[in-house]
Amino acid sequence: MSPEHVVVDIQAGNKHETLAAFARQFSFPGYFAYTWDALNDCINDLEWYPHDSILVRLDTTRSTLTPADHRSLIELLDLAKLSWAAIGDKQFDYVVVPGATT
Repeated sequence: MSPEHVVVDIQAGNKHETLAAFARQFSFPGYFAYTWDALNDCINDLEWYPHDSILVRLDTTRSTLTPADHRSLIELLDLAKLSWAAIGDKQFDYVVVPGATT
């Protein structure tokens, strides 16, 4: 059986807007705390999420993230990608589209 693939579009804004976009798109639990640590916890524990292969398309065109927050987000996504790869039963990846400040 091949994995069910999904592309998840995230529109980056300020820190809260970006975290809210992740929470909304991934249906995070109500106790999600809107912090980088909370995003890290939830993105690495998507047992409830129905898809086996996820590609996050991070649109930074309208991003107002500080450089430090942008780095934190990219580092978090990089770690999530590695964590999912180590587990092996699901796939996670991301791409950054126009406006990136990498």
